[in-house]
Amino acid sequence: MKTMDTLLSDVDKLCTWLSSDPDYILDQCGDILTRNEYKEVEKQSGALDKMETLLKIMQKGEEKAQSFFEILKQHQAHYPQLQQFFKASEGSSAPSQFADDNSVITTREMTNIKAKSISMKIETVEHPGCGSSGDVVGQSHQAGFTSLRGSVICADKLSNCTIDGDIDLSVTVKQAPRPHAGSCYEKDHWAKKENH
Repeated sequence: MKTMDTLLSDVDKLCTWLSSDPDYILDQCGDILTRNEYKEVEKQSGALDKMETLLKIMQKGEEKAQSFFEILKQHQAHYPQLQQFFKASEGSSAPSQFADDNSVITTREMTNIKAKSISMKIETVEHPGCGSSGDVVGQSHQAGFTSLRGSVICADKLSNCTIDGDIDLSVTVKQAPRPHAGSCYEKDHWAKKENH
C-alpha cells in the first residue's frame, strides 16, 4: 500500500489525534511545507480545521505524503494514538490492552463451533471510591483497547459458528457493598482531608 493510501484510509482519525496539539506537528512539518502552505494551515481558527488543511496539503503527491508519514513516525510519542495507526499500517495482529483495577476487557475468539447455546457472560463488581489506578506511563495510552474507571470493553469475536438456541453475551456490573474500615474509599477520604 502506498503512503498516500495509508494516510487517506485514516484521515479522520489522524485529524482528531493531531488536533490535540496542532502547532507542534505544524512546526515539525515546516521543512516540507511552502511558506504559503504553512500560512494556510496557520490561519485556520480551530485545531481540527488546521489538521484537516494540513492533511489535504500532505496528500499533494507521494513524496510529500512519504515525508509527512516519516515525521508522524518520528513524533508518535507526542501523539500516543499514532502508535495505534502505525501498528495497523504495519499489519500488526491483535491490539494491545490496558485495563485499570476497576475495568474489564475481553477479546475472546470462538471459531468453528456448533452448539445448542452459548454463554459468554461478563460479571464484574464496581467498587465506588476505589477509582482508577491513574495513568500508567507509556502503557494505557499506547493500548489498542483502554478501559478506565470501571468501564467494560467487549471485543469478542464469533466466526463460523452454528448455534441452535440462545446466545448470551450479557454484561453485568454490580455495585459493591458499602466500603468498610480500611478500604480504599476510606483511605482516599482521609488522604483528601489531610491535604486540606
